Amino acid sequence: MILIELCKTRCHRSLRSLALVTFLLLITTGVASAQLPHIPSNCNRVCLNIPSMGASPMVVLNGESSNFDFSVSNRDPSFICCQADHVTVLLCCPDANGNEPLPVCVGGSTPGASCGQNLDCPGDATHPPGTCNLNGCRVLDADTTFLGANDPSGLGGEVRQYNNNLCTVNVNNGVTSATAGSHAVSKFVRTGFDNHADAHHTDSVNVLTCSVALDKQVSCQGGAPGTFVDVGEHDNVTQSCTGDVGANDILVRYVVHNTGTSGLSNCQYTDTNAVVGVPGTPSPLPVSIGAGAAPASATTSLLQCDTARAGGEPDPLSVTCTCAASPTGASATDSYTASFE
Repeated sequence: MILIELCKTRCHRSLRSLALVTFLLLITTGVASAQLPHIPSNCNRVCLNIPSMGASPMVVLNGESSNFDFSVSNRDPSFICCQADHVTVLLCCPDANGNEPLPVCVGGSTPGASCGQNLDCPGDATHPPGTCNLNGCRVLDADTTFLGANDPSGLGGEVRQYNNNLCTVNVNNGVTSATAGSHAVSKFVRTGFDNHADAHHTDSVNVLTCSVALDKQVSCQGGAPGTFVDVGEHDNVTQSCTGDVGANDILVRYVVHNTGTSGLSNCQYTDTNAVVGVPGTPSPLPVSIGAGAAPASATTSLLQCDTARAGGEPDPLSVTCTCAASPTGASATDSYTASFE
């Protein structure tokens, strides 16, 4: 009985000693696996950054494009910058509300964190690895490395330029500004352990609209107050009036209105009834119409009601203008119809 108890005591002590050795080994192994070399060996800073971003042009028509240029730098003259591995460089064009979409992790141990690839969304003991939702952002450089500095001046860090990155701006009605963003994301900056960097910069453009509206109004009573018919832009109504044959009682009034936020230039007008025509001097319709300008009008002289003129009715008046804010020479057009008999 004494021998049995002695054996139990010695066995328990041996098991405790083995467990202690195993525990110490696990701790030592864990520390060793977490330690990574500094690259360069004397680096002391996460420097990845986007120092500048610029849009050209800075004013666009809705539906047109702007170019967003930017640079990514791993340089800081005040520090010795560490190398950044597995870097993803992205451009995020404006969404329909004019906002910059953001690439984020879905799931993993850091849901909602910035990312550039699935590798940036790791799991842990309680979470499986996640995925990176780019939310429409465009990858310009995938899984690349930005070298660090190798001298105390920090000037050895790598800098790259990303140019000619077009974004087409298509925003909802009423949106007047659109923002794009650039990212350089890495979860592997070699600072002795894997450090995280999310370089980020934004720039915005003003968004304008380009449109024009016409109204053709007719009076069969010499333009007396209250006698013009078909008054109103785009009312989906075509009205007419009846004049007395042989009487000079027909008056046609044309109204043009800049309904957008871009100025209009080089406006050209056409009335398909050549016998009526578009008013000329001394009060022609405007060639240029500024944004926010009041509607402009021009009226023909009194016209005789005869078969030739009435035979060309109803006829549309049309206008085509160049959008002053468009770098591509886009135009706006409209037409409107009214008639006399």
